[in-house]
Amino acid sequence: MSQLDILTTSDMELLRKACMERVIACRSNTEKLFELKSTIHAINDIPISSSDALWLAQYQYILNWCYSQLRFICDPRDRLRLFQNIKEKYRQMFKQLINVPEEEKLPTYLHWSQICYQYAEFVDDESLAWCAHIISNTKSVLLARPSNSSTLSQRKESMTENGNRNDALETDTRKAVIRWKRYVESVDLIRENLEKTENIRASLYNDGFCEKIVM
Repeated sequence: MSQLDILTTSDMELLRKACMERVIACRSNTEKLFELKSTIHAINDIPISSSDALWLAQYQYILNWCYSQLRFICDPRDRLRLFQNIKEKYRQMFKQLINVPEEEKLPTYLHWSQICYQYAEFVDDESLAWCAHIISNTKSVLLARPSNSSTLSQRKESMTENGNRNDALETDTRKAVIRWKRYVESVDLIRENLEKTENIRASLYNDGFCEKIVM
């Protein structure tokens, strides 16, 4: 395997920026297609073997950016194949996240929902089910967050004998609320992308052909 199999998070970020710079510098769609396909060939050599959030984020950034660009400049006959290719990439990432808490999976599912929206005419029921699944699985977690934060606040108020400890608990409470808000925002965006994708599918096919997923 080439050196691409040991790329760090920083390496992935540099690869993404270099790719974007080369594509933006292109003067024609033909040049852009060449650069994008070259980058995808490089990405294909990178094994998806990490569940690290930062590494996956950089991988998803470059993956989504390339496929989003290709969506609008490639031969329309290639779009289904492109969607199927990136779908398999996300399938591998979801497998890497199997032991990760549901709420920590949200960024990856959000990026996937963005691809579903951009390639809506090719999205299948399984692709939509992935989005609906994460929304359903995180409901109880998100409902529990405010009460957890409230508990931390109560503990803080009862510990007046140690100012430093109070400050630490206040910081923990604030961080918990920020995390909870981020999770809620991610779920809302996934739900929005899912609904927009379903609406596009419904407009493309006969009524009843695409069964709406109920959450």
